[in-house]
Amino acid sequence: MQTSPEVVSELPSVAFRSEAPKPSNEVINRRQHERFGVAGSFVRVHCKSFPVHGATAEVNPTGVFGVLQRLFSSQCEVVDLSKGGLSFETTRELTQGQRVTVSLHVPGHEAPLMLVGEVRWQKPLRHSRIRTVGVHFAPFGKREGCNSIQALHVLRQLESEYGK
Repeated sequence: MQTSPEVVSELPSVAFRSEAPKPSNEVINRRQHERFGVAGSFVRVHCKSFPVHGATAEVNPTGVFGVLQRLFSSQCEVVDLSKGGLSFETTRELTQGQRVTVSLHVPGHEAPLMLVGEVRWQKPLRHSRIRTVGVHFAPFGKREGCNSIQALHVLRQLESEYGK
């Protein structure tokens, strides 16, 4: 009895222990169901960080406005940046989990990029009052509390410009 090619391709492949897997550059789609987008949803992806020389960030605790904002605001040197977050140097102590608003100033770009994120870590530099702080950006999307899709496009542009 002869099996048609369509049936053979649907049969699961079996590898025996004595056989080594054959390397292949071919991408095989094994999904049973087609994927589709969901409006208002977001996906987290791995982000590669890159330095942006001369970039600064004005970092403020979320919810601080007006005169108080000037008291709590600090201009910080950006250490590195990615679509997922940034790290910067500051003398201010921030709390892990604290929500912050970041106004990112990049040389050659007119308007600052406004982003919302959360302090994930901080590491004091030895023998110094300066500490490096890592902020993880909130997701990008149209929902409340998300960063704008436009901000993601700007970060992608910066990544292609500086992340080489």
